[in-house]
Amino acid sequence: MVDQLEDKNPYGFKPVSSRRVSEAIFDQIREKILRGEIRPNDRLPSERALMEIFGRSRPTIREALRMLERSGLITTIPGSGGSVVKEISSQTVEQSLEGMVLQKSITPLDLYEFRTVNETANVAWAVERRTEEDLLDLRRIIKRSEACRDDWEEFFACDIDFHMAVARAGKNQMSAIVHTVISQLIADIISRGFQRLSPGERAKHRRNVIVNHKALCDAIARQDKKKAEGIIVSHLDEFRHFMIEENLADQQPV
Repeated sequence: MVDQLEDKNPYGFKPVSSRRVSEAIFDQIREKILRGEIRPNDRLPSERALMEIFGRSRPTIREALRMLERSGLITTIPGSGGSVVKEISSQTVEQSLEGMVLQKSITPLDLYEFRTVNETANVAWAVERRTEEDLLDLRRIIKRSEACRDDWEEFFACDIDFHMAVARAGKNQMSAIVHTVISQLIADIISRGFQRLSPGERAKHRRNVIVNHKALCDAIARQDKKKAEGIIVSHLDEFRHFMIEENLADQQPV
C-alpha cells in the first residue's frame, strides 16, 4: 500500500473558502480520485493534516470524509492514520447515483427515460450479437420467473437478471456496466410501486412481464430487430406510472 504521510499535502489540495465547506472539500478530493491523481490503495493525509491543508475544523473534515466513504470512493481503517482510496467499480458508481437520487439531483423519471434509451440499444445489439448460450440463459430466467408464483422478491430478482442477460447478449461492456448501475435503483422504485397494488393487480403485472419477456426472447432469437425494439419500449412503458408516482411522492412536503 502506498503511504503518502511523509508529505502533508502530496496531492496539492487547496484551502476552501466558499460554498458549504465540507462539500467543497469532498468535490476537490473526489475530482483528484476520478482523474487518477490519487490512485487505488493510496492513503489520504491524516485528519490533522487535512485540517491544516484546508484550514478547517475536524468536524468539517470528517463530514467530507464521510461523504467520500458513502460515495464508495474511500474506506476508513481505524487506527491507520488516514483513509484509503478504493478501486472504482460499478458498485461505486451505483452508490454515487443512489446518493444523487436520494438528494433529488436525479429524479426517478430521469432514470426511467435513460433506461428506456439504454435498454433499446441493448436489445438492438442483442439481436445482432446473441449466441445460443445467451438464448439459453434468457429462457432459463423466464422459467425461474414462472416458478416464482407469489414470491415477489424472487420475481423481481428474475426480472433484473433477465434484463441484465439481454445487456450481456448485446456484447457492449460499457452499456452492460451502465445497466448494472441503474437497474437496482429502478427495481427498488418499481418494487415500492407494486406494494401499493392489490393482489389482483400484482398478478396481472406478473403475467404481463412474463409474456413480454417471452416475446422479447423470441424476437431476439429470430433476430427481428424492429419487433424486439417495439416490445422493449412497450414493456418498459407499462412501468412508467410507477416513476410518475415516485416523482409526485418526492414533491410532497415532509
